[in-house]
Amino acid sequence: MTLDQHYADTPARAAFRAFARGLLAPVLAHIGVTAQAGEDANASILRSDLINTLGHLGDKDLIASARRTLANGSGTAEQQRAALKVAAEQADASEFDMLLDRARKAEDPLDKDQVYEALGGVEDPALAKRMIAIALSNEVPAGSNAKVLAQLASNNPDLVWTEAVPHLADSAAALTRDEQWATVEEIAGRLSDPARIAELQDYVDRNVQPDARRPFTGTIATIRDNQRIAVRVLPELNSWIADQEKNQPGAN
Repeated sequence: MTLDQHYADTPARAAFRAFARGLLAPVLAHIGVTAQAGEDANASILRSDLINTLGHLGDKDLIASARRTLANGSGTAEQQRAALKVAAEQADASEFDMLLDRARKAEDPLDKDQVYEALGGVEDPALAKRMIAIALSNEVPAGSNAKVLAQLASNNPDLVWTEAVPHLADSAAALTRDEQWATVEEIAGRLSDPARIAELQDYVDRNVQPDARRPFTGTIATIRDNQRIAVRVLPELNSWIADQEKNQPGAN
């Protein structure tokens, strides 16, 4: 999990995102959003990470650029993939429907898979709930259901926990037993509410054979660590960011 994913949807997260954008946007501006002749190979990796991160952090200019790139089909295949990821994560209802229609009509299996997985990153909870239902159906290409659910959990872990986990065994997604267990581990590892530990333990007791339960012990430890970060680390980080803002030139 990234630090941002430890935050709930609060003013503190908005402040963190604004601060992070202020650090990262100049770096992207320096290396440019398109590859330059003769640039270091690592620049491409850094550029991709910056675009994805700034899109996630809500950089309005980058999101608008991604939407334009996706709409007009411009740029390289790599730029189209990056634009798709950003646009899907930040989609509103109409954009979500447009991308979902694209996924359903795609004839190329790779293109179809990429769009569904990108939609798994949608941040809006109402749209994420719709996507959970799709991920539990046989609409998503075989083998991608678990990946889409894991992606959904990156932005809405509690929603995916309550809406998806109870239906993993009986869904049309037809997940194997091992896929179900791995998906539960992935989702639970993003939770921070200690009350979820008892729910996870109950799931394990009811569904996982004794000789396969060891990985879930680590998942429980991860939930506790996530809670520690939320309760102890984030308040300190919030105070530090506030101090940095106060010390900026022109700050009151």
